[in-house]
Amino acid sequence: MKKIMTFLLAFASIAIVFTACQNENNTNQTADKPSEKVISSKLNSAFVAPPLKGIDVVFNKMTIQAGQGGELSLNNGTKIVIPANAFVNANGEAVTGKVDIEYREFHNAAEIIASGIPMTNPEGTKFMQTAGMFEMRGKQGDAAIEIAPDQSVEVKMASFVEDGQTYDFFILDEEKGEWQDKGTAAPQKNAVKIQALKKLATVPEAPIKPQAPTEEAFKFDFDINYKKFPELRAYEGVIWQYAGKQEATNPEKNTWIFSEDWADISLEKASNGQYSIVLKSNEKSFKTEVQPVLEGKNLQKAMYEFEQRQSEYTKIKAERKQEETRLAAEADLLRSFKVEQFGIYNWDVWKDPARMILSAKFDFGKDFNADVNNITVFLVTADNRSVVRYRAGDFDKFSFDPTANNELMAVLPGNKIGVFSVEDFKKLDIESIQKDAAFTFKMSVKGKAVESVDDLGQMLASR
Repeated sequence: MKKIMTFLLAFASIAIVFTACQNENNTNQTADKPSEKVISSKLNSAFVAPPLKGIDVVFNKMTIQAGQGGELSLNNGTKIVIPANAFVNANGEAVTGKVDIEYREFHNAAEIIASGIPMTNPEGTKFMQTAGMFEMRGKQGDAAIEIAPDQSVEVKMASFVEDGQTYDFFILDEEKGEWQDKGTAAPQKNAVKIQALKKLATVPEAPIKPQAPTEEAFKFDFDINYKKFPELRAYEGVIWQYAGKQEATNPEKNTWIFSEDWADISLEKASNGQYSIVLKSNEKSFKTEVQPVLEGKNLQKAMYEFEQRQSEYTKIKAERKQEETRLAAEADLLRSFKVEQFGIYNWDVWKDPARMILSAKFDFGKDFNADVNNITVFLVTADNRSVVRYRAGDFDKFSFDPTANNELMAVLPGNKIGVFSVEDFKKLDIESIQKDAAFTFKMSVKGKAVESVDDLGQMLASR
């Protein structure tokens, strides 16, 4: 005959707080089409020359009512603040109705190389280390529009660089290939991201699936304060069975506990759906491991309620994960500046290190050496945020800083890529090269042609 023991317990409170998951993505966005993408809205000049055929960084195309203005948002945290009546057409007349804003950003070497945007001064003696670059254009239908003379558009660009350096804001003169300094501003924390992180939904503990009793286990019941343990409310009518493995904690083997005058009896939540009963008096104490079990209609009811809670738990967990993923893609910093014309802009710092200048040659193997005059070579340096472009006529002015992490990437016919890796640079005999002031770089040609900007980035990352 199994002994049934009834306890009246005083429990400590366990609180589970649910916070609704609020997605703030594009909260203030007024664009009609925020995510349509186009390849280009203009013909590149000789200075802006994408080297890969059919591959470029795409524009985000966003539509806005010119007479109303508004704020456009990108998934990485960038925001573009456009005042009302900000645009004019080629005749200087105010533009009304819908207009398209085409916008794209560049944050790494792959994107810079693919864009063909120069990152040096015209003489090639200095290069830029970027904290983020963007290009913005405006159109109404097929006609280009411009920012009105008395207006400006604020671009709060996502920046993934926080290295303590002071970055200036530049615009590219696309006719001369020169970068013009527009001033500087300190980066700001992405307040929208910070607030969204604070509002992330709290995921409740996973519900425990109700269990049927085990025939051979010792079972008993006791009164439960459901205000203190709300997660057990679905177990109304519960029977408790011993879940431990030691005789010393088995109530069936310690019948003395049923006649003891306990001063304090409490329930502690353990793991895997188990609990601990803790009994205390002035002289004695006893702790045992238990598991709630149900039979018949009580089990059926509890199973139904478990499935409802499991569904809600799964939903809240998925929503939080989705929001965490979205926020992870946002930058922690925003770099803001008001621009008065469409064009190509760059948050940059000029670099003029003590570089070693030499006459360079490049060996691509028998399949590509004949095309050397049509090949463009890019020096990637400064933590993957500086790109120096060399065409055939510039090879005798090649230079690099031996103390930096450098890599060469050459764009070959057929969108093939040749690489001289960081490790290859580290193996160079610098003293010998300095003495000769000349060197032939033996490039490793990748077997696969580049098919996208992401593909180019992976080839750089796999160096």
